[in-house]
Amino acid sequence: MSKKLILPALIAVLGATPAAAEVWTVMEGTAKASRGTWQVNAIGSELTGTGEMTDDKGQRVTFKLAGTTRNGEYTMQRVGPSNGMNCVYRGDMKQPGKINGSAMCGSSPAAWFVTRQ
Repeated sequence: MSKKLILPALIAVLGATPAAAEVWTVMEGTAKASRGTWQVNAIGSELTGTGEMTDDKGQRVTFKLAGTTRNGEYTMQRVGPSNGMNCVYRGDMKQPGKINGSAMCGSSPAAWFVTRQ
């Protein structure tokens, strides 16, 4: 491969590489009974990752994550949750590293709290 082709190919590969996953500590509900951690990757405004939570009944739930962030507003959703319960999360970053908002799991709304680490 010529030197003229190596640099553009290297830039294309490095530009498409996601940043290291960020760990989010997540709590749901007014009593914050559902708790867990999410591994979140950001590429531009797109968010992806994996999550693990213990629900308010003590059951472990695993899932993938997909979402977006724009102007301090976050929208996330569970993809393929192990318990079959789909959730959509919406929140705002009101202070650095803290996201507060709501979770809609099925037809049940709940509070959503995130600490980004």
